Amino acid sequence: MTGVIIRLLIVAFLFWLIYSGVRRIWRDLGVTILFVTHDIDEAVYLGQRVVILSNSPTVVQEDLTVDLPAERDQLTTRSDPRFTKLRGHVYEHIQKAKTGT
Repeated sequence: MTGVIIRLLIVAFLFWLIYSGVRRIWRDLGVTILFVTHDIDEAVYLGQRVVILSNSPTVVQEDLTVDLPAERDQLTTRSDPRFTKLRGHVYEHIQKAKTGT
């Protein structure tokens, strides 16, 4: 059981490093980062924009601006009502893309 807990802590720590590292690279170097994910929370948390694609044939369904503060942390950002609203908006568009509407 202890081994499982340690593995979970390591995985959680690695995700924290990725999240903080991506935003730090973007901030410090001023480079464009294209982050491809299927995780809505991850897209909204990390991005300045979320590009939502349609089902096949693939076209851009929406290019959404993420108007959250540039400085983000897991607890504050994810509890922000604006984060919840953006997350719901992306989810709705993905569901529409699945049905082709």
